Amino acid sequence: MRTNRIALSVFAAIVFTQCTNTAESGKSEQPTESRSLLAIFAHPDDEATVGPVLAKYAAEGVAVYLAIATDGRYGVTEHAKIPAGDSLASVRAEEAKCAAEKLGIQPPIMFGLHDQLRNG
Repeated sequence: MRTNRIALSVFAAIVFTQCTNTAESGKSEQPTESRSLLAIFAHPDDEATVGPVLAKYAAEGVAVYLAIATDGRYGVTEHAKIPAGDSLASVRAEEAKCAAEKLGIQPPIMFGLHDQLRNG
């Protein structure tokens, strides 16, 4: 399972997109460059592996977005003492928001899918 998370984290699309916009005012139209970075992960906290990279690009003016597929409701750890379910999903969503803020990136896009393909 850990190997799958690492593989997904590596593969999971740190997608770099460069766009060129043309200014619509005045005689001299100067192209402006805006850069965006989208990092997509399966679980809340998976972004920790590339957090420094995300922060670096954000500090350079890149619009950095983080998308997280699952809500992490089954990612129980002994030391946290939070049972699986809605309360854990809520805590992990707040942690993702806090991490994004500390990294200087956009608020996370949370798809809210249940972990491990469980329904309910």
